[in-house]
Parts: sequence; structure tokens; C-alpha cells
Amino acid sequence: MILLSILLLYETAAVGQTPFSCSLRDKDSGQPIAFATIKVLGKPYGAHADSTGKFTVNMSPSDTLLISCAGYETIKLIGPPAAVVLLTKYIKELRPVTIGKKQVIKTETLGLRRKSNHGWGPAGYGEEFAQRIDLSLKENEYCRLKKVVIPCMRFVPTDPGVLHIYSMDPKTGKPEKELLSRVYILNETYYRKGRFVVDLSAEDLYIDEPSFFVSFSWLNNEKHGPWLRRRTVLKSTFDIPEPITYHRALIFAFYEWAVLVQRDGKVLNSLYTVEVEKYSFQPTH
Repeated sequence: MILLSILLLYETAAVGQTPFSCSLRDKDSGQPIAFATIKVLGKPYGAHADSTGKFTVNMSPSDTLLISCAGYETIKLIGPPAAVVLLTKYIKELRPVTIGKKQVIKTETLGLRRKSNHGWGPAGYGEEFAQRIDLSLKENEYCRLKKVVIPCMRFVPTDPGVLHIYSMDPKTGKPEKELLSRVYILNETYYRKGRFVVDLSAEDLYIDEPSFFVSFSWLNNEKHGPWLRRRTVLKSTFDIPEPITYHRALIFAFYEWAVLVQRDGKVLNSLYTVEVEKYSFQPTH
């Protein structure tokens, strides 16, 4: 019944919409930008660019497009896009403090390590699930993200996902800015014995905030039907009462993060873990 309602909403909103195609390219190199996320704000439409940077999305002349991709500045476009849209590379902000003497305290694994009692799969609408990772940092401590592990109940090679690392919005406690410098497609390259394992050491991603988010995004698939037979399914659990996993999808008109509450009011959480290297430092200005 829920799926039928979504389909009816999608088909009703389609009236007056026109498909527009576009190609995304790097502003400096002219190279195609693959697997970017495209969302029509306020409408139940969206898409992912393919491996050549091309996408097609339904929209009207007054609609606004939100285009985002790891490693690039997020942009908004009012009205149908040009045939080619150029994106500018995102330059990470340097820490305001120059780190002097530093010391590795320890390497630890954080996140949820529980037995899975539920499979979490997509309906083909560009779903994304982001789990909060809490860091127990003292003053003058920070972490370097080394590895991400995402357990799977089933992996379908034709249905890869995209990895995201987000900062946490201090006001809402929800995912905010993308922190990765490039796109990581979670396919056979990263799949090992029932889980995706991604080494992020080369990112040199340092975090000194209380929390951040790890997210898995399914690429948009407009084919409806018995999707669970052909889609990658992640492991999840109902055993954690605190909602630390947030969900959003391109099919939703309002592209906002929300907690998934199911099964008699219980909260569904993903089971992502990370490996971090914790440092202490003596700041110098």
C-alpha cells in the first residue's frame, strides 16, 4: 500500500514536467563528473549522473536543481540546465590551528557492532542512509578517519552504492557537508566477505568535532517492481532505541533527513563501523 501511494504521487506530480538531459564536467579539466546527485527541489524528482556524467531529470521551467558531488562545490540552478554544466572543485578548509607536536593515542573501531535482525534495501528511488558516528574527544584531541565498513545482507554487483562522509550540523544534529574529496563507488572492488571495506587513509580526513556521518546511497533506479530480488541489501537492526541513522530519497519532494520509525514504533538503524586513529596535539598559532 505504501509503495502504491508513492507511485500514485509520482505519476500525479509528473503532469506538466518535461525531461531535460545534461552533462556534468569539471570546470578546469573538462573531464566528465560521474555519479553526482541531482535533486529537483520541492518536487518528487531526482537522478544520479551516470559514469559519463550524463543525466536526465523531469522538471518545469521554474524549478530549481540542486547538484552535488563529492569533491565539488554544490550548486543550485533555476530552470532547465544547459547541455553542459561545469562544476568547481571543492577546496578543503585548512584547520585554523597549526598542529605542533602530536602523538598517536590509539587506533579504535567506532559505530554499531550488533547482530543484524533486518535487511535494509531500496525501492529504486535514490535512497540514502546516513549513520552518526560519535567521537569521544577531549580537548586538544582529534581523529583521522582510516577505514569504513558497511555490512551487507546481499550484494548485487549490478547494484553498487556511493559512499559519503558528512559533517554534522550543530543545530539539527543531522548530516550537513560532504567531506570526501572524490566519489567512492561501492562495487566488487570494495566488497569482501559480506561487507564493503573502504580504506580512506589517502583522504587525510581529520575530524575534531563530536560526531560525523557515514552514508550509503543507492543509485537511482526508476524500474519498479520486486526490487529486493535484484538490489543490494544492507544489514540493520531494531535493537538500538536511539535514532542515529537518518534517511532521505530523491522521490521525496522535500529533500530532508528524517529518522525511519517502523515496526510498532521501533527505530531502524544501520550497522556501519569505522576505524579511526586518535591524536593529541600541542596547538601553536
